[in-house]
Amino acid sequence: MEKENLIDIVREILPSNKYTKLQPFRGENGSMRQTFTALQGKDGEGRPVFIKVDKVPSTQNGTLLRERGCDTRNEISALLSMGIDEALAHSISPLADFYEQDGTYVSVEPQFTSSKSLRRTVEEDGILEAKEFETVFSQVIPGVRYLIKEKGLFHRDLTPPNILVRRNGSIETRITDLANSSSIAEIRESVMPTAGARFVRDPLLGDTFTGQESKYTEQAEIYALGMNMFYALTGKVPFSYDFLEREGKSTVTGESILSGGLIDKRKHSKTLEGGLKLIPRKARKYSQLIRKCLTLNEAERYNSIDELVEDFDRATKKDSKTKSRLKRFLVGGLFAASLAIPGISYLQTNTEKIVEQKYPVKAEFSGSTLGIDNNLVDINLKVYKRNPYELCKDVEKFLSLGKGDSIEVNVKVKEKPWPNRSHCSIPTFEGKVYFEGYQPIEFAVSAERYDDIGSEGYGWYPYVKMKAPEEDGIYILAAEIYAHDKPDKEGVITALKEIEYLEPGKCLARKRVPIIVGNQKDKVWLRSLELGGYAELPRIETPDYESLQEKLACDVSIPEDGFKTEIRQGNFVNGIFSNLGLPIGEDTTTKTLQFALKNKSGRVIGYYAVPIHREHIVENTFWWELALPTPDFSEKLVGYRKALERNN
Repeated sequence: MEKENLIDIVREILPSNKYTKLQPFRGENGSMRQTFTALQGKDGEGRPVFIKVDKVPSTQNGTLLRERGCDTRNEISALLSMGIDEALAHSISPLADFYEQDGTYVSVEPQFTSSKSLRRTVEEDGILEAKEFETVFSQVIPGVRYLIKEKGLFHRDLTPPNILVRRNGSIETRITDLANSSSIAEIRESVMPTAGARFVRDPLLGDTFTGQESKYTEQAEIYALGMNMFYALTGKVPFSYDFLEREGKSTVTGESILSGGLIDKRKHSKTLEGGLKLIPRKARKYSQLIRKCLTLNEAERYNSIDELVEDFDRATKKDSKTKSRLKRFLVGGLFAASLAIPGISYLQTNTEKIVEQKYPVKAEFSGSTLGIDNNLVDINLKVYKRNPYELCKDVEKFLSLGKGDSIEVNVKVKEKPWPNRSHCSIPTFEGKVYFEGYQPIEFAVSAERYDDIGSEGYGWYPYVKMKAPEEDGIYILAAEIYAHDKPDKEGVITALKEIEYLEPGKCLARKRVPIIVGNQKDKVWLRSLELGGYAELPRIETPDYESLQEKLACDVSIPEDGFKTEIRQGNFVNGIFSNLGLPIGEDTTTKTLQFALKNKSGRVIGYYAVPIHREHIVENTFWWELALPTPDFSEKLVGYRKALERNN
C-alpha cells in the first residue's frame, strides 16, 4: 500500500453514498497513520468526520510496532468496548464507524471541530494559564482513569499531539489515538513505544536504562500524564529518555542524566527540581503532584491513578477555599476600617514601610576584569566542544578552539544572600552570549536559589550552541544578563516586589573568556582598563612574552565621535599603554571604546570593546568612566567591527 495511493484505497473502501468530500487532513498526522477529512451522511450532507488508515512504516521502530499490533485495527477493537456517548462522557474521541477490506482497516470518528492538539495549542498560543490547565486536566486525568479502571486499557501513547483542546467559550478536551493501546491483562514486557511516546515514556520501563526487564504499568501512564502537565505549563519537558538512541538528558541544558548508560536518580531528581521552578506562580500548587508523577523514587511516586485524581481534586478545591478565606479577610478588613479600628492604619503604615525598604540592586563595571558584578546574583560560564563533547580547559588563561568549531556555552546564575529574603523566586533573566564584534545569541536563565541555611537549590541553565569565528585570531567570548525593566504581571508576585534595580534594563552581570582560534601565534588580549579621574590606562597581557613573534600595534577609537589614535608598544613588555588621550567634552551619552590589535601586515587579530561615558564630577569637570551596556550593545559591535576591518 503506497503512501500516494492511500486516498484511492480509502475511497474504494468507504461507501460512496455515505462519505463524500474526502481529502487529506491539513493538520497533524501521526508517524504510523494517515488522516483524512470527509462528510458523513446521506449524499454527503452530514457531520464532518476524520478517516484514519495505516500507512507503510518508514522506520524500523514503526515496523516493529506494526508487527506488535499497534495499528488502526487495534484502536477499533479498543473503542468498540465503549459506546459513542460513553466515550464522549469521559473525554475520549469515539468510534463512529469502521470498515475493512483485504486486511486494510479504516476507522471513522467525529471531528472535534475547531480543536488543536495540546502541542499546537502551546506552540501557537503559549502555555496554558492556571485556570485553563485546571480545566484541561480535570478532563484528561479522569479520562485516563476511565480507560484504566473501567475498561482495563493502557493508552500507552499519551503525548501532547494526542490530547485535543478546543477553546469555544469554554474549554473541552479529548484523548485520541488508541492505536498503541493494550489490555492491561495482556500487557507484555518490553513493549515498544511509538515514535512520539518514547520521549514521555517512564524510563523505569524495560531494561534500556535499568538493566532489568519490566512491564508497562499504571505508574507509566501517570508518568506520561505528568510530562503532559509539565509541558502544558512550561512549553517543554524537563528531560527525555530516548529508548532508541539509549540517551537520557536534560532537554534544556543538554547534560546527560545517565551514569554508565543507566539511570542516575540523583541527576534525574536535580533536573526535575530545576524544571519545576519554571512553572508559573499561579500554577505552583500543582508542582507537588507533577513531582510525584515524574519522580523515580518508588517511595514517593504515585502507585495508582486514583491517588492522582484525589490530589488533583484537592488542589483545585484548595483554590476556591483560599479565595473564600481571602474574601473573609477583605470583608473583615473593610468592616474594621469603617469602625476606625486602629489595626487598619497599622497595617497600611507597615505596608508602606515594607515598600520603602526594598533591597537596592546595583551593578558595577569592574575595570580590573572588564566584567560586571552586582549584589543580587553571580554569573559563570563554561565552554564545551561539541565534537567530541568535552569541557574546554583553561590553558595559559586562554581557551583554544579550531576555526568554526561548534561549541556549547553553559551559563549559570546563582543568587547571593540578601536580607529579609522571602520565598518568592526571582523571575527568569534574559541574556546574550557572543564573541565581541559578532552576532549575539539570546538565552533565558533562572537563578539557582540561595537559602538561609546555605543549602543549594537548582536553577535552569541554558546550553547555548555557537560556532567559533572562521579566522585565526584572539577573541573575547562574553555572556551577559540584564536587570528586569518590567513589573510583575497582574496577579503574579515574585521577588521583584522586594528589590529595586538602580539601573533597570541594563546589564546586571557579565563574564568574559579570552579565546584563541586556529593557529594564532601571538596571544595578546585586553585584560583590564582603568578609567576615572585622569587615568586612561588599558592593560595588555600575554601569558608568554617570549612567544610574541612580531611587533603589534593597537588602534583605539570611539566610532560615535570619530576619535582615533594608534598606539605602538613593541612586544607589550610592560603591559600598559600610556594615557589614551580620549577627547574632552561635556556629552555624557554612552559611547563605544574600541581596541583593534593588528599584526605587521595590518590584519586585525584581536578586537575588544567596552561602553564608556563621561561622568559630570563638579562644575566644568567631566571624566570618562565605564558604562553599563544595554541589551543592544552587542549588536552595535557587529557593525563597528566590520567597518573597522573594511578600513584596514
